[in-house]
Amino acid sequence: MTRFMVLPTAVALLVAVSVPTARAVPTDSKIIVGAKAQRVSAGAVVNVSVTYVCPASFGAGFVVMLVSQAETGASGTSIVPAPCTDDREKLLVPVPALGPPFALGQAIAQAFLAGEFAGDSDVRRIQIVQ
Repeated sequence: MTRFMVLPTAVALLVAVSVPTARAVPTDSKIIVGAKAQRVSAGAVVNVSVTYVCPASFGAGFVVMLVSQAETGASGTSIVPAPCTDDREKLLVPVPALGPPFALGQAIAQAFLAGEFAGDSDVRRIQIVQ
C-alpha cells in the first residue's frame, strides 16, 4: 500500500516544483470593449476603446479588434500593442474599414487580448457615433 502512495506524492511534488510561481495564471488577464466607437474620416476608420489588464510578469501583449456592421457590410480589423503593467489600461484602437465605410449606428466589436499567454476576449454590440 505504501508504494502506491509514493508515486502520486512524487508526481505531485514534481508538478509543484516545475510550475513557475512568479508567472501569473492566464485568468489574470481581462479585456472589455467600450460601448461606443467614434467614426472618423467619413467612416474610413472607427476608434474603439478597450480597457484591459494583464500582469506585468507577462511583459507585453497585443489587442486584436474586429468590427463588423451588418447594415452597411463594413468591417475591419486592427492589431495594436498592449503593455502589461498590473494596472487597468485604456487603449483607443483605430479600425480601418475594409470595403464600404462604417456608418453611424450599431456594429459588433470583438476584442482579443493575447501574447505569450492565454488571454481574454470580449464581444459587444457597440454604437458608432460622430
